[in-house]
Amino acid sequence: MDKRQTCIKPQILRFKLASYPIASQTTYSWFSSLGNSFKRFEYAIPHEQLTFLKLLSNEGTQQLSVACQRQAVVGDASLPNGATDRRNAAVLYSDNDNELKADDHVYNYSVLQDDCQYKKSSVAETKLEVTSKSHRLPLRDVALHSLGVMTSQVGLSIGAVCFS
Repeated sequence: MDKRQTCIKPQILRFKLASYPIASQTTYSWFSSLGNSFKRFEYAIPHEQLTFLKLLSNEGTQQLSVACQRQAVVGDASLPNGATDRRNAAVLYSDNDNELKADDHVYNYSVLQDDCQYKKSSVAETKLEVTSKSHRLPLRDVALHSLGVMTSQVGLSIGAVCFS
């Protein structure tokens, strides 16, 4: 049986690969707090219509890709437990004000690819996916740990949120 979906694109699909200096390199930084041009992720749908769509849907799914250079996103191969050490993994901010974490049992996301764990000098990519109850989506922000190391760069590609 076909699964019918309604997908909504974000207003800004990509944030280019760049360095984003912050005050502290030992904490998380929300992407929306990095400067005047950044805001929480917005979508091409009126708020009332999005609310109605979520009420009529059972679940939603959305992907987020992080392009990186010398920046871990989920796993960190330089830590003792490497890729399985997710204490500094990205945090995703949901539409209903929950923080989704890689290893949380309820509010979580899947890691489809994690090439950023190696902190290479060449550009790599980490792909994340959220499949959740519809009221948690769309994603509104992402926090990365230790963002702002002078040599690191990140960029984001925000996928459409699809409800079914």
